Amino acid sequence: MSEERTGETRADERPAGDRSTSRNTAGRFASGIVRLGLAVIGVVLLLFAAGRIAGIDLLEMAIEVLASPIGRWIALAFVALVLIVIAVRGFSKR
Repeated sequence: MSEERTGETRADERPAGDRSTSRNTAGRFASGIVRLGLAVIGVVLLLFAAGRIAGIDLLEMAIEVLASPIGRWIALAFVALVLIVIAVRGFSKR
């Protein structure tokens, strides 16, 4: 007794283009996350080095700002901006 389902497709029945598109999307987001991580590490190192040169603790000051309620919103807005940029890059490559 086989039932015919309309509108549903199994994963192995999907066209190859759908799978490659989802892989490309996942690859773009993975690449964006890696770039974001590298950017954060770079900023941390820059603040540490500049603080050591100037004789003040810039890294601790930045952490205090980000620990405040406004700093959390700034960090959230930055992450949202990065996600928007990743999405726009994905649309422009189509």
